[in-house]
Amino acid sequence: MKRLLAIAAAALAPLAIAQPQATSPDGRWQVVAEGQAVAVYDHGVKVKALGASRRGSQQGSAVADVHYIGRRRSFVIAFDTLAELWELSVDPSAEGVFDGLVHDYRQGEALGEPGYLGVRRTLLDQPLRELRFDDSGAFVLGRAPPDGDAGAPALMLVQLDVRRVIARFAAPK
Repeated sequence: MKRLLAIAAAALAPLAIAQPQATSPDGRWQVVAEGQAVAVYDHGVKVKALGASRRGSQQGSAVADVHYIGRRRSFVIAFDTLAELWELSVDPSAEGVFDGLVHDYRQGEALGEPGYLGVRRTLLDQPLRELRFDDSGAFVLGRAPPDGDAGAPALMLVQLDVRRVIARFAAPK
């Protein structure tokens, strides 16, 4: 009887929904989805929190997935409704992040943000799911949801260094 009660209690208990997260192989860095925000932890201490929204917008999105890319010493973050991929570098020597048009960043003609714990945003037409990476980590293949009722899903190949979609492929339904 006790076993039956335990099974019934487990079946009626709310399901624990796993938060998307990733940890660096050495365990130092961890990026965790916290509602409509992304939290960055260094040795278990929160060092940064970022709202999951477009720059200048208050409309947020839940985080769909987080991956650690060892060769780039960064995390790649995908969202449920935000049509962007974020790359968050944990490399202290990462180059600065320059959003928007820049004439010549080497000559100091732009104001950027630090690359270390900074977010490089890749703007997309629609959010991506089921991310896969090549060995270098610079190329990301993701599945975009179907367009409308009759639309077929598409695969998009994103190059993180140039922050653009460089190819689109039809995907099986």
